[in-house]
Formats: sequence, C-alpha cells, structure tokens
Amino acid sequence: LFAGEHHRIGAAKAIDGVVAAQAGEDVGAGIAGDDVGKAVSGAVDVLDADQAQADGAFIEGGVGIGIDLVAVDQHAIARDDEYDVRVYLLRGATSSMRDAAGVPALVHAASERAFRVLRSFLAIPGVDVDVTNAADETALMFAALHGHMEIATLLIEKGAQVNRPRWTPLHYAATGGHRALARLLLEEHAYIDAESPNRTTPLMMSVRHGHQALTRELLEAGADPTVRNDAGLSAADYAAKLGDRPLADWLRLK
Repeated sequence: LFAGEHHRIGAAKAIDGVVAAQAGEDVGAGIAGDDVGKAVSGAVDVLDADQAQADGAFIEGGVGIGIDLVAVDQHAIARDDEYDVRVYLLRGATSSMRDAAGVPALVHAASERAFRVLRSFLAIPGVDVDVTNAADETALMFAALHGHMEIATLLIEKGAQVNRPRWTPLHYAATGGHRALARLLLEEHAYIDAESPNRTTPLMMSVRHGHQALTRELLEAGADPTVRNDAGLSAADYAAKLGDRPLADWLRLK
C-alpha cells in the first residue's frame, strides 16, 4: 500500500511538471526526464495490478480505451482520488472523455463534488470547461448548484460560459439558494431573467425552493417578478403554492 501511494504521489508530481512545462512555466524542482518515466511507469504498474478489473472506465468517441490506456475511472472520481486520475491523464485520458452514459469526466467530477479531481482537470492547458452531459449541464452549473465558490471562480477564469441557452448556472445557484455564488455570477454579467426551455427564471427557482433571502437579493438586483413561464406561473404563484402568503403578496407588489 505504501509503495502504491509512493508511485501515485510520484505520478502526480510528474503530471504537475508536464502541465507546468506545457504552460510555459518553470518546472523548477519538479520531476524531469527519466524520473518522469519512472514515476509514471511505477504508478501504472500499481494501477494495472490493483485496478485492472475496475469497471466504469470512460470512453472517447464511443470506443473503449482499453486497459493498456485506462481512461478516467468514474470510481476514482467518486473517491475524489486525484492521484489515480492524474495517472490516467498521463496515460492519455482527457477530462472530456465520456462514460457509458455519455457523461464527460469533468462534468461527472463536478456533479459528484470531486473537487480535488476537478482541480486536476482545470490545471490542464486547453481543458474544455463547457463540455456538457446529455442534459446539457456543465461543470459550472454543478459548481453553482453545490455553492462551491472556489471551483466556480476557477471555471469562470478558464472561460466557462456564465450565460448559455436553456438552463443556466444562475438557475442552479438559485435552486441551491447560494447567495454568494449568485452574486458572483451576476458580477460576471449573468442574465438575471434567463429563461429555461419552459421559460422558468432563476427568481422562480429561488422561490420554489424556499430561499427567501436569495429571492430578495435577486429582486434587489433587478429580477422581474412579473414574468410567467409556460405553465402560466409567476414567482408569486410559486410562493402561494408553498403557502407563503406574505412573500406572494410582496412579490405581487413589486
């Protein structure tokens, strides 16, 4: 076990060196040359012995990568095991590879709150931060849903879309009631009255999930309480359905 951890840590240092070199940074004391190969080789040996039978490997273009080039393992993501994931990345896996259900590794990590793994993905130059799952959800949307400011900030710095068609990160922040995350998105020019496919707005989602403080902040920031979705319901109607008559009356006065 100790040897396995030693190889995993060595591989993690190796990929840090590779990433730094690709980004044009000074690798400094990072593992270089033959040492990189030794670290990766050792980690690969450990993984082949320990996880050759692991299921749930990710695939690219619908074709299995194969055990000789193990793609990002969804169980490693579920464990938030950055060392194993970094070894898979060294072996040719990417954060955009999809599992059998079509979920990209980056989005899977965000949905599972595997934030250490997610940081490893985001350290890769050129990572596709806007890759989506079958439901058209991005990593930023899940970071917003979970209220994780650091990851959301990193994604935005990497160019993640704050405004997008259909459901948006602001809808997801409103669903989770995360006020600081909603403020961050609004500071990044998120459209406050963005409409989902059935014309539901972030304000409606905040009201539906009982987040009064965020509801008031959205209104103060300029959200329109008079908008109705395809079901004919406004934010006030959702408050009434929850039995919150004072909030419903207050929304109708806005």
